[in-house]
Amino acid sequence: MSERLTKTWRLDIEVLTPLHIGTGTTLQDGYDFVAHKGKTYRLDVNTFLDAIWPKDPRQQDAMLGQPPAQLLEPDDFVNHPEFFAYALNGVPQGAKREVRECIKDPKGAPYIPGSTLKGAFRTALLASLEAQPLVGAGRAEDPRRAARPLENKWLGATPHTDILRALRITDSEPAPKSSLYLQPVQMVPNLVINVEAMGPGARMTAEASLDVWLLGQRGARGLNWKEEAETAVRKFLHKAEKAAGRRLAFEYEYHQARAERFHSAEDKGCRAFYAKIAKDLAEGKRPGFPLQIGFATGWRAKTVLGVTADNDLERIIRQYSLDRGGRGRGGAWRPGQ
Repeated sequence: MSERLTKTWRLDIEVLTPLHIGTGTTLQDGYDFVAHKGKTYRLDVNTFLDAIWPKDPRQQDAMLGQPPAQLLEPDDFVNHPEFFAYALNGVPQGAKREVRECIKDPKGAPYIPGSTLKGAFRTALLASLEAQPLVGAGRAEDPRRAARPLENKWLGATPHTDILRALRITDSEPAPKSSLYLQPVQMVPNLVINVEAMGPGARMTAEASLDVWLLGQRGARGLNWKEEAETAVRKFLHKAEKAAGRRLAFEYEYHQARAERFHSAEDKGCRAFYAKIAKDLAEGKRPGFPLQIGFATGWRAKTVLGVTADNDLERIIRQYSLDRGGRGRGGAWRPGQ
């Protein structure tokens, strides 16, 4: 009976470019981490201070207010690994000595949350259902409500009637801790953001399940989904694969145009990267399809704006004050960094 009620898929995941999925915590130099000989060490502050805290109140007063990293001795990096939660290859770049923390399990291993994967599938499904460019669509003042008419149209008016309740994605199994390293991301010419990232080649598995019984309740119990939406959800992997093909073509053409115009080595590298993925997929050398998730994938990867013209995209970003940097553009990973 369970086979008729639910369909399940194993998702084999391979990281192709540096992947950062943040916790929202920004780590501070000297307090949360210290750079030493090409590595970034995350301090275990409680363990460290418990070990070195003096009994003499005068010595305690002298230590108060100092960044914990200034209390380290050079040989602590070798003789006292317990002072550090973990160490990453690479050191922070740029003017801001900060590092954005990535999500990890309780043992410190990185993983991909199911909500991240489901969000990418949700975007792909909406993009397949709403094929027209979203020019002038919606007049909401609050950017958090801008997508509501589109979601109401295709997915359901409330969380209780959302058709994607039928799609469940688990968190991935953790990747090896050794897959983590420090990645500087050049967002714009004068802004570098340092992030903890999983490196290319990291592999994980997750599971997707589809509640077939719930999808069959369309038209009953207040679940007034459109037939097209039900069909799309049943074919969510196919829809995501189609969206991936469009993203690959867009990224290749974007970097191709920049490489021809600016003769940029970075854009030439990106162009070659996307061309190889497309070639491997076409020749059957690489199973599955690429899925853009995480930090710095760009507006078109995270929104239902894939076919929207550049000028209209810029206007939407300004209208809803979405660009924190004030430049109307987000950053992007540079494959090969």
